Amino acid sequence: MWSFVLRRIGAMLFAILFLTALIFFLMQAVLGDPVVLMLGRDAEAETIARLRQDLGFDRPAHVQYLDWLRRLLAGNWGRSFRTSEPVLQAILGRLPVTLELTVLSLLLAVGLALALGVVAAV
Repeated sequence: MWSFVLRRIGAMLFAILFLTALIFFLMQAVLGDPVVLMLGRDAEAETIARLRQDLGFDRPAHVQYLDWLRRLLAGNWGRSFRTSEPVLQAILGRLPVTLELTVLSLLLAVGLALALGVVAAV
């Protein structure tokens, strides 16, 4: 029993690690250079290079991912590029509304499924 649970936890951790890496590298491929997106195309090359170095975007992608993963596990989720507020604070601030929507949609789905199931059975 315990070996089954441990295997499932290991598989879950592997899936989470694989998905975070996949999303991280796909976002880099699709979005391109985030510094250019932040500063705009008419920013000076020196400013772009300095900000890229300050944010760590001048390093290889796999090093950026490992640094991101290390900071994530340490609880430092970084700051939003758009609003400059801490990401964890932004997520926690929106969590009550997200949970409310989740519970209401689940209740609606279960109620509708039960009603349709009864109709189908009759």
